[in-house]
Amino acid sequence: MSPEETITRSVFDDVGRFASQWVGTDDTPSSGTWSPTNNSGANMTKVAEYQYDDGDDGGNGNRTKQISYLTDDAGRTTKTIDNYTDGNPATGTSDEDVTVETAYNSDGKLTTLTAKNPTTGDQVTKYVYGSDVGGITPEIYRNDVLRAEIYPDSDDTTSLGNGTDGTYDRIEYTVNIQGDRLDRKDQNGTIHAYDYDKMGRVTHDRVTTLGTGVDGAVRRVSTTFDIRALREKITTNDNATVGSGNVVNEVVFEYNDLGQLTKEYQEHEGAKDANTLYVGYNRDTTASSGEYTKGLRMTSVRYPNGRLVHWTYGTSGGTGDVLNRVEAINDDSSGSPGSAFSEYTYLGSGRIVVEDYVQPDVRLTLDSGTAGEYAGLDRFGRVVDHLWYDYGASADRDRFT
Repeated sequence: MSPEETITRSVFDDVGRFASQWVGTDDTPSSGTWSPTNNSGANMTKVAEYQYDDGDDGGNGNRTKQISYLTDDAGRTTKTIDNYTDGNPATGTSDEDVTVETAYNSDGKLTTLTAKNPTTGDQVTKYVYGSDVGGITPEIYRNDVLRAEIYPDSDDTTSLGNGTDGTYDRIEYTVNIQGDRLDRKDQNGTIHAYDYDKMGRVTHDRVTTLGTGVDGAVRRVSTTFDIRALREKITTNDNATVGSGNVVNEVVFEYNDLGQLTKEYQEHEGAKDANTLYVGYNRDTTASSGEYTKGLRMTSVRYPNGRLVHWTYGTSGGTGDVLNRVEAINDDSSGSPGSAFSEYTYLGSGRIVVEDYVQPDVRLTLDSGTAGEYAGLDRFGRVVDHLWYDYGASADRDRFT
């Protein structure tokens, strides 16, 4: 069938809440007007259903699996049960009643996320708020700022004590007056400090404390921007202090007048110099009366060794040309497109249904060969069969259910 013929209907309850969704190819019932209760004779399948205020919220009518949501008086989700059967994760199989509970503080912030597991015990992730928690002196005192995330395998407390198990499995944060992150301490004990410019952009990511066993070859990543706020340079350094140390490697970006990337230099040893290799991006600058008629679309990519790979858009005036849609990727022939590496066929304006890899003689197709029919898609437009053909041979199939 053609996904272009698929009908999707959304049904709402009396107060405007989403109640169910139906998908099919024909919504004409045996008599009268289609409705969820008058579906006889219509080729419509319920794929989702939602219920409210009874402890249940959700169900996949197509696969007969239900997701249950419990909420508090503030409308916040406090429990989610995937593949609901009886709501008890201790009964049934491990893929039934998969339960996650959430708790909140008085500010509405998530404080705990508990994965219920009757076999291993509950797995609890804690979220700690308050910029001064842990005895630090912050730039600003705020109770709504995330100070730490403490993961289930650690017995660390919300006061950020190390606990008794010796496991430091948490991430800690501090913030500045604007609420921007000043530093981050990870599970390894490594501390990243962040510097900002007047536009609020991160200009330096500095490793001020290196965790035990962590490679310290790079201690700082610095970013600069041009006058148009485009990222200009990313430089790594072996010293955390700005202005000190040696450049480890560097990436430099160049743009055209419209802010499109034209060159990307990558220097793997030290700073960019005259010998640094780059990847170039060439665009169609065809213009008429001051207007770029081809939308400055990509025409080729230049690899560091000078090789060109071309993007082509089909015949002039054709659908691909008008939509600026890539029809093929081609080898180079003296600066112009040569033989094709791959060719593409589309369903509608942008969905690829045939990928033809010309050189190895291999084709991926969702097309059945009959006009308007796509055997690789189901009636909801989902991929069910990846059909790979060696030219002249039968298909190798990857099937999705």
